[in-house]
Amino acid sequence: MSLSSRSLLVPGLVASAFALPLPGQTLRIGDKAPALAGIHWIKGAPVSAFEPGKLYVVEFWATWCGPCKATIPHLTELAAKYKGRVQVCGISIKEKRKGPQDTTYLKGVEAFVRDQGDRMAYTVGADGVEGRMAATWYEASSPQGIPTAFVVDGQGRIAWTGHPKDLERVLEASLAGTWDLPKAARDQGVARAQQKKDEPLLKAFFEALRKEDFATADRVGGELFPASRPAEASFGYVYYTALTHTDAARATAYAKRLAEGVYRGSAPGLAMLLDAMARNPKEDPAALLALAARAAQEIRAPGDPFFLAALGRVYARCGQPAEALRYDREALAAAEAQPAIDAAFKATLRARVEAAGK
Repeated sequence: MSLSSRSLLVPGLVASAFALPLPGQTLRIGDKAPALAGIHWIKGAPVSAFEPGKLYVVEFWATWCGPCKATIPHLTELAAKYKGRVQVCGISIKEKRKGPQDTTYLKGVEAFVRDQGDRMAYTVGADGVEGRMAATWYEASSPQGIPTAFVVDGQGRIAWTGHPKDLERVLEASLAGTWDLPKAARDQGVARAQQKKDEPLLKAFFEALRKEDFATADRVGGELFPASRPAEASFGYVYYTALTHTDAARATAYAKRLAEGVYRGSAPGLAMLLDAMARNPKEDPAALLALAARAAQEIRAPGDPFFLAALGRVYARCGQPAEALRYDREALAAAEAQPAIDAAFKATLRARVEAAGK
């Protein structure tokens, strides 16, 4: 999610690329990979079958999805790094359509890919009107949202599935022959069991937020998030925001827990948390500054524009305009270097820098 869309302002819950688990998981790690069928190929040589002995990345994305666009440079890097050993395929799914037989969305995907040019240097296609790829791969795997990637091993089996940011470690281990497929399958089973257990509580939590029933959101979230690391990693910053409406002190304490726990070392997680905290007028500036300073030392990805922008918002909120401007300028430079990042996010940053410079 771009920073502007992933900042949870309650009331007014913003829809994101995350989704609640879909029922009826039928595709698991260790299963034979489904066919690549019903695809409108746009860029690169079409892939009709999985070649024995070769690894494949099948990544699902959409032109409207900010997080998906942010992964494009990483996928291009992986395609170049493992050229000849790994085939990277990006398949657009869930595009906005006017009806079940509407094919005009394909032109939109083609235009997007064309505009990306060499920045999207891997095989790209779009799911056809039948939605076969979405059904047989994405929905069958009970996903958490897009972007979602699959690794297909040299025997045509699903070796792994998850967020594209974690692809490199899987590919390295697979190429070295050290990827433990049975363990990955067991780990997925544990995660899916937790996901199934979390589903009713997640639905109740977000329904309470939709109704602005913060007392119920507090109660349900208190039962859900401390007990589920996957749920907390995805939505802990949302629970923090809900707590700001019921108990400011507990909200601050929970933010510290997140920063020291599931978000530690995670630029996306800390960016979401810091941004939510900076938007909270009740948040203690001293606590916010301490968390931001620690996060800035901890993160080893200084070019992440969303993280830098979150730091800029923190320092602006805490009355340190010089530091805010420094981070906003760094964020803008990093964003401008990544064409796939939302234009609206860049425009917001540019406005902040220009306003601070006057």
